[in-house]
Amino acid sequence: MVAVKGRSDLAISSLTQLGLTDRNGVVRITPNFRGKDLDVDPWGDAPADIQFMLADATITMTLVHIDRTVLDICLSESMAGAGAIPGGANGTVGTFPRAGSRMGNNTPRFSPNGTLNPSTGQVTTGNHYIGLNLSGPVSNKPWRFFFAYLAERPLETPIGVERSTFQLTWRAVPYTQDPWAGGTQGPGFGALGYALWDYNSDS
Repeated sequence: MVAVKGRSDLAISSLTQLGLTDRNGVVRITPNFRGKDLDVDPWGDAPADIQFMLADATITMTLVHIDRTVLDICLSESMAGAGAIPGGANGTVGTFPRAGSRMGNNTPRFSPNGTLNPSTGQVTTGNHYIGLNLSGPVSNKPWRFFFAYLAERPLETPIGVERSTFQLTWRAVPYTQDPWAGGTQGPGFGALGYALWDYNSDS
């Protein structure tokens, strides 16, 4: 089962089922570790050590039983709100926001849209990242990605007389409002203790 949770002013403000994988479908979770070689002359072209430079994750899935309304919300949110309007709604799915619109907008997780600025005609938008929750009856160990969105080529589905399957590609990132973490632990504190995923579920 794949479930999602989004902004507090959306129809997915509580944990909502997106869909089920088909019989042969597999959800694939791929953490993408980032490393930087530390090169020194005495070690030639091989690194003497590696700096771990955090990570993101790619999650791919094929769903056969899916809620199209929930999918449209996820698509709109993955386009940075897709032209958000007052009252918590989004623009029409497939409609662009302004180029350069941000996903997190320096707001906390699940923050709602704000109000219309009459001088610009724009809405103060909230946090558009989606909580992605995965569960299965065999492993009995859920996965929760805190800040996910449908990425790059987010959706592929055949349209025809046979059953439709939806191939989705998600990306989970270590979004934060404060990369410096307030400097409370001194220089270099940064992402220490940050969770990209855990084994709980949103409520």
